[in-house]
Amino acid sequence: MNEKLIKVLNAVFFYIIWWGCVLGVQYSYNYLGPILTLVVGFFHLNIVSDFKKEINLILIIGLLGLMIESFYFHSQLLDYNGYMYPNSLFPPLWIICMWIGFAGTLNYSMFWMKDRWLVMFLCGAFFGPMSYVAGVKLGVLNFNFSYTLSILAIAVTWGLSIPIMYYINNIIYKNK
Repeated sequence: MNEKLIKVLNAVFFYIIWWGCVLGVQYSYNYLGPILTLVVGFFHLNIVSDFKKEINLILIIGLLGLMIESFYFHSQLLDYNGYMYPNSLFPPLWIICMWIGFAGTLNYSMFWMKDRWLVMFLCGAFFGPMSYVAGVKLGVLNFNFSYTLSILAIAVTWGLSIPIMYYINNIIYKNK
C-alpha cells in the first residue's frame, strides 16, 4: 500500500475511534469505542511497516494516557461519563482508547510534527483542550473547575504530552 494512502487511512481510523468513543458514550453503548479501537487497531497494525515497534508505541502511549487521565480524574479536574463499571478507580476505557488512537497517528497522519518540538508543544496546548471542550459540548465529560482553569491545565499537560509522545516514538523507532 502506498504511503499517502496509509496516511489518509490513518487519519480516518483515528476519527472512527474518536467518534465511536463519543457516540458510544452518548447512546450508552460504552463498549463501542473500545470495540472499534480493537477493530481499527487490527487494520492499522496490518498496514504499518513495523508491527512490533508500533504496538510498543501504542501500548506505552496508552499507559501515558492512563496516567494523565487518572490525574485529571483524581484531581477532580474532569468528570467522565460512559463507565463500564461504576465506582472505578480509573477513568473510563473510552478515553484511553482515544489516546491509543492518537498514538497510532504519530508516524502517519501526524508525521509532519516529527522533530518540530515547538510545533508539538503549541499543537498540544491548543488542540488538546479543544478536544476536551468538544467532549464537554457533546456531553461525554464535564469540567469541575472554571473553563479557564480547566483549559489551562489541559493545555499544559497536552503541550508537554505530545513532545513526550514523540520522544518515546524516537526511542522506539531509533533506526528511522
